[in-house]
Amino acid sequence: MAIKKIAVLGAGNGGCTAAADLTLRGFEVRLFARSESAIAKLARRGEIELIEGGVSKKAAPYFMSPHLPPVVQGVDLIVIATPAVGHEYLANGLAKSLVDGQRVLLNPGHTGGSLHFANLLRQLGCKARVALCETVTLTYICRMPEPGKVEVYRRTTNLRCAALPGKFTSELVGEIQNVFPNVVAAANVLETGFSNINAVMHPAGMLGNTGWIEKTGGDFLYYREGIMPSIGAWIDSLDRERVEIVRALGLTPLRFVDIFHGAGLTTSAARDSGSAYHAIHESEPNFTIKSPPSLDHRYIKEDVGYGLVPMAEIARLLGIKTPVVDALITLASAALGIDFRREGLTLVWPESHRRNCKEYCATVFRRFIMRVGLCFDGFYSIQEMIDLSKLADEIGMESIWMSDHLCFRDSLTTCMALLATTQKIKVAPAPMSPYSRTPIISAMSVATMDEFAPPTSPPALQKPASPLIL
Repeated sequence: MAIKKIAVLGAGNGGCTAAADLTLRGFEVRLFARSESAIAKLARRGEIELIEGGVSKKAAPYFMSPHLPPVVQGVDLIVIATPAVGHEYLANGLAKSLVDGQRVLLNPGHTGGSLHFANLLRQLGCKARVALCETVTLTYICRMPEPGKVEVYRRTTNLRCAALPGKFTSELVGEIQNVFPNVVAAANVLETGFSNINAVMHPAGMLGNTGWIEKTGGDFLYYREGIMPSIGAWIDSLDRERVEIVRALGLTPLRFVDIFHGAGLTTSAARDSGSAYHAIHESEPNFTIKSPPSLDHRYIKEDVGYGLVPMAEIARLLGIKTPVVDALITLASAALGIDFRREGLTLVWPESHRRNCKEYCATVFRRFIMRVGLCFDGFYSIQEMIDLSKLADEIGMESIWMSDHLCFRDSLTTCMALLATTQKIKVAPAPMSPYSRTPIISAMSVATMDEFAPPTSPPALQKPASPLIL
């Protein structure tokens, strides 16, 4: 079904630009803003002025409202052009209004946006079969100097987009290209999420210029004057940490400068330099953009809480150290008095989610007679393995296996720790190296573990009801 009717959620610079541009191109556009005053200002003007390349055009969207249901009713595509901090509010409003066949585009998705949004809709009981996708960044490099007037500096080129689930990416991106021609398909939402260039460059620039921002109220050119070589070095260091995560996820390890250049935001020479400082300083679309007036801005709240925090969370899961990312999260939390590690987008499951997961997994295991186990290789910390083992025990997994790798955590000692902190799940060392342990020492260790985890039925080895198996 061709996309003809579009709802744009968010009346900031990105939302108003999309509403004006798409209206001028013949789409029926409905614009939503959470703020009644924002809609009132636009309604008084009756139209949005779009200035691009020195040419001014005016567009009157089909419908504008601070009420969500009438904006999304009957539309083919919903474009969410708000900061990630507003996604939860919109999911709550959309859960009962979405219908089968509608497409939802997070523009942009930030880091983990589609995963978060899909999870919110699921929790809220949304039954509609919608197609969800996200872009790396906004479709336009733009600003809104006054309500109802937007200036477009550049249309983002090669804008990667992925669907969730990824198997729908090809079809959905093909449809989105009729609306935003510069969109191209990405491998998956991990690729788009970890290409979040705003999270790479904004927090460092904001925190590095804290004094200047507070002294002048942001009266300086953010990119041209605020990003100096030392801050550029912070960005480069942070980006190396991001690239390491990307490699560990099996994705193409593109640098910040590669993504920035691919989006049409800097020169080939700047990309070839490999320097974030040079790439940002040669970014013509960003030449005239001024600094935010304070740290209470999406460059911190969104790009730390919904950019750096999920990056750090996934890095921890992969066993990757991120000292620069962690430092910026800590500094932002201290400066704003917000614990972003708690308030941002994390991998921590609320107790209700754990209960739901436990019930679901137990049902699946029983229904399909599945024997599912968990294997550790010694790269996780002891506490992380204990926490995961407890969860595995709760949801009904059958076994935990601990590999025996040289120079990493000892398998037999770890098995004892896991036996001591779980109830029903069976625990076993995976094949033990005969080069590091003699058979007698191995047998003594296993016998000690067997004694520690008393059997509820014989025989001593491969006990069906025992936490220890061999």
